[in-house]
Amino acid sequence: MEAAEKVESTAPVAMMVAADQLIRSQKDMLARPGPHSFNSRIAGRILARFSRETTSGRFIPEMDGLRFVAIAMVILFHLNGYLAAKSGASLAPGAQSGWLAQVALVGFRGVELFFVISGFILGLPFAAHYLHHAPPVLLKKYYLRRLTRLEPPYFVTVLALFVLALCIQGKTAAHLYPHLAASLLYLHNLVYGASSPVIGVAWSLEIEVQFYLLVPLLTLMFRIRDRWVRRASLVGLSLALQATQALYFHGPRLSLSILAYLQFFLVGFFLADLFLTD
Repeated sequence: MEAAEKVESTAPVAMMVAADQLIRSQKDMLARPGPHSFNSRIAGRILARFSRETTSGRFIPEMDGLRFVAIAMVILFHLNGYLAAKSGASLAPGAQSGWLAQVALVGFRGVELFFVISGFILGLPFAAHYLHHAPPVLLKKYYLRRLTRLEPPYFVTVLALFVLALCIQGKTAAHLYPHLAASLLYLHNLVYGASSPVIGVAWSLEIEVQFYLLVPLLTLMFRIRDRWVRRASLVGLSLALQATQALYFHGPRLSLSILAYLQFFLVGFFLADLFLTD
């Protein structure tokens, strides 16, 4: 249930991913040759401003399929929890006999699937450089893209939720200011060891940001020339992380850090290796 509690409120993040895909598809449709109205051209320019280019510059439909699976898992998990709360049913494993309910109970794994997808997408251009001599990833451009993709909508959302918490929930500004500052800096998990009372969904985003910072360092593993040694290293490090987590990760701060989820990003690296070399 601890993992399930962590995932509470991650459905909006999944919706943001789906909306991003919708924007990109709409932009592609408007870019096709043919007569367009003035409004369509204006809409196309607006969509182009807000759409994002992936780091690798490649569109991989299988990743969109996995995103859909992850989104569906998280939504089903929250829907099942809502219906169980309304009906008074237990959420304990085995308490619900329907197969759909049993699937919904593990829906929080959708967040971990998102981490795998991030590992694949962000690791791919670095792996292509080290394994196939593709152009190197410019770190300034890489970090700027991460920054411009996250900050504007994130800051607006955090500040809006902060105002709502003051006006609707009756919380005091003095109580929320430290949490607001930590959330804006993606440090709430590490400072407080708990999800932010301002924006609970950001617990997984903070882990993603920690991963973004470490990607250039972690992807140095792709410099290992022998594919079997490289893959064995990824697998071995993932297993070592899981063993360490089981033995030593009992505090909330470590459990809400990149160290508790790094193996999922490494699985993404492993899939990127297979994608490029097999």
